[in-house]
Amino acid sequence: MNRIVRRTLIGFVVGALAFGLASVYQAISSGVGLVRTLGPLGFMTVLGGTIGGLAGPLVGEAVARARQRRAQRRGCVLYTKPSPRAKRGGGLPGWG
Repeated sequence: MNRIVRRTLIGFVVGALAFGLASVYQAISSGVGLVRTLGPLGFMTVLGGTIGGLAGPLVGEAVARARQRRAQRRGCVLYTKPSPRAKRGGGLPGWG
């Protein structure tokens, strides 16, 4: 599984759990039974999964870059596999 798919799945799961648990907490704190709110709970869980799936690769790449910069400042070398795009000479014309 490549890193984009992995980060997408992680983002989906985290987003679905966050939105789902927040809506369950809201339903419990308002005193409404969970059975009566299954529709909104399901909707919020799917919405959270969608948002998390879209944001997962973006957040994952930002965290990886920050981790790489921090390690370079400390003098450490983190091994990262070169992307196939880097082997071809970059993704944009004239940047290779």
